Amino acid sequence: MANQEVDPYPRAVKLGLQQIATRLKAPASALHILTAAAAIGIAAFLAVYGLRHLLGTSAYWEVPEQDERMAVMGYRYFLADTWHWPVFLNHAINVPYAKSVAFLDCIPVWALLNKAIATIIPPWASFTAHAYLGLWHCLAYALQPVFGVACLRALGHRSWREGIVAALFFIAVPTWIFRYPHPALSAHWILLWALYLYLRTPERGASPRALSVAKLCQLAVASLVTPYLAVMSLTVFAASLARSRHPRTILTWLPLGIACAGLASWLAGYFAPETAYAQWGFEWQSANVLGWLIPQRSGILGDAQWIASAEGTPWQYEGYAYLGLGVLGLLALLIPRIASVLPVLSRHRILFIVIAGSLLLALSSRVFFGSHEIVSYRVPRLLRWIPHQFRSPGRFVWIPTYALIVLLLRYAFARFATGWRFAVVAVAAALQVVDATGDWRVQSVKTSGPYGPILDLARWRPLVHAHSAVVILPTYTCVFDEDDASRYDHLSTEIQLLASERALPINGTYSARAMRRCADEERAWPTLALEAGTLYVLLPQALAIADRFEAAGGHCGVFDSGRVCSTHDQAISQAIRSGSLRPAPPPIALAYGQKLALAEQPSIDAGWSPPDAGGRWTRSSISSVLLHLDGDPPPRPSLKIQLRPRLCGSRTAQDVDILLDDKALTTLHLDAGSDDSSNVSTVAIPDREYLRRPAIVIQLRLHDIRSSRQLGCGPDQRPLGAWVSHLWLE
Repeated sequence: MANQEVDPYPRAVKLGLQQIATRLKAPASALHILTAAAAIGIAAFLAVYGLRHLLGTSAYWEVPEQDERMAVMGYRYFLADTWHWPVFLNHAINVPYAKSVAFLDCIPVWALLNKAIATIIPPWASFTAHAYLGLWHCLAYALQPVFGVACLRALGHRSWREGIVAALFFIAVPTWIFRYPHPALSAHWILLWALYLYLRTPERGASPRALSVAKLCQLAVASLVTPYLAVMSLTVFAASLARSRHPRTILTWLPLGIACAGLASWLAGYFAPETAYAQWGFEWQSANVLGWLIPQRSGILGDAQWIASAEGTPWQYEGYAYLGLGVLGLLALLIPRIASVLPVLSRHRILFIVIAGSLLLALSSRVFFGSHEIVSYRVPRLLRWIPHQFRSPGRFVWIPTYALIVLLLRYAFARFATGWRFAVVAVAAALQVVDATGDWRVQSVKTSGPYGPILDLARWRPLVHAHSAVVILPTYTCVFDEDDASRYDHLSTEIQLLASERALPINGTYSARAMRRCADEERAWPTLALEAGTLYVLLPQALAIADRFEAAGGHCGVFDSGRVCSTHDQAISQAIRSGSLRPAPPPIALAYGQKLALAEQPSIDAGWSPPDAGGRWTRSSISSVLLHLDGDPPPRPSLKIQLRPRLCGSRTAQDVDILLDDKALTTLHLDAGSDDSSNVSTVAIPDREYLRRPAIVIQLRLHDIRSSRQLGCGPDQRPLGAWVSHLWLE
């Protein structure tokens, strides 16, 4: 019998594969393929972050990243507030000023929806107080591929295989994954929604009314998420109207679109006084010319800075726009046939102008090619409101990025449509997903537990919750000239996060736009009243306040980064027993006529430098010494202070207010004649009976507290005011 070659693939298998291939090439209904796209997105979300992250039970939500803390706080304060008008205005997050929670980037439209649900179904409030952003991120992962697939369907690519491949590309966009820690800015599906509505617009003639209404809804949602997405959506909206080339449509719907975006922004509270202040960062927080090509955490290439740097400034992460190896592969295939794209650009010339303008804006007025600045120019005066309001122009690179991805997929689906040639696109999609695993891995690790906590929140929570209000000094946006400002930044937001759990009134939080009067508030520190039921968290700039509060009968404790004071003795004592605080040092016992050498007293830290040449420098606008005076006050008591000013550069004199507790005694004017370490100033104390109190505080309030570097007379960055060696009473 002749040898017969055995077919390794049974006929049934071949028929099955052929049927699957045929079915994948067959058109899919919109409902079915969009549902599949959403399922792919949700599956990717759960694979990276897990179910507990979605439900808000992950340890990450105890201390999320900074921007997510801000959004959670904004939602919690909004949720706890009563319904009122203006709906987003809140009086508890920025005491004594009112502030819109929208400035905490809490995604106003999502907050409004969840609060409405919680009003009808009360248990939803406690659930979303923790799951708020987990639900939002899952929604974004569902809608990102849905609108990406919808864009390709609008271009005529409606098969199952095209839909699945498109979904894989759109969930694996590195710049989108990179934006995960900023929940409002991670809503890139809003831009894909705008592009989809553009592609649905007839090239000539009036648009269907339902489509125009959908565009208004898209603008409203974008405006109630973040102003950046609102502006980007508005430009695509204008391009879609221009595409119709129908004057009546343009004249009717363009004003309505602008009005819709404006009204939604007004409803969110974005036209508040905070926006009148110019923002810093336009020249620095831009996109890089190499940004599309160089990854920072590719799943295949890793950090490809060895190829070239795509960060000309430390803040160009705002314009991070790496396309991914799959998209770059399709781009490489398109370049030899670039001429075929020209008719496409001609058909969409207005959108192309929007894309080109967005790209130029993203590059800002200082253009970087890698680490090299290649072009710089001054923004015309007429347009300077743009850099004053949009400090991160690099974000505008998202419109060109998504338009390019849609164009490349359109080209790939058309060129590789027949037979097994479609495998080229499928391989590119797989390559894109694998490349994106680098970004997913970073996000997965970041969200696997609390994000860099400084405080033990389990121990601090009872202390914060035992009070009816919280004051952090300096206020969050007023921390200046500190050696470890980043630490105080994180620490402050952790306390803010604890306060938000009960929506306790607080004197300011981390927000996109600040509204505080830092200088005026700091000038009031020496006379700040100790309010009952308020927890005062005093960071190094404001430590002197703790001395005065203790002298006034308050109870204080010490932690590694400052002090905490309150009239609630039991709460402070419990915090000391739990180990979150340490006992505050007692007043320094001092007899009349006895000189106190500041350099020899380790407990002196309230606004003072470490010992320096036999004395200490004042390092804050207010410095203090807490004393217990032994003996009977003399008939005419006076305070003696041996001090000299730090005079150099632009500072030729220094004024120092001397206070006894919160009562001003005098102002010392120190000039060149006082610049001697032996100089002794005498300050009369009018009320000798006041000195019989269990504790008193001597306060020095400096009128000018700047570093040598700021004064222009040396590299020292410490803010120094006056050097004090001894003080005594006689």
